[in-house]
Amino acid sequence: MALQGLLDAGRVAIVDAPGDLSAVIRTAARMLADAEGSAATAIGDGLEARERLASTASGHGVAIPHARVDGLEQSR
Repeated sequence: MALQGLLDAGRVAIVDAPGDLSAVIRTAARMLADAEGSAATAIGDGLEARERLASTASGHGVAIPHARVDGLEQSR
């Protein structure tokens, strides 16, 4: 998938009261999960593991969380 397709307006979230990092990551995981939500836990675990390696924040409150998740064949 082209980068433009991954960063369209429907995939951007503004979080007014983010709470802690884990809460933000779990919210992102739910947004990225399939319609049934069955992948939300795997996505959340992957995003948290990736964030422990190095921050995906680019500054000024902006981040592009990303991770490889077993069982997911396409970018979300």
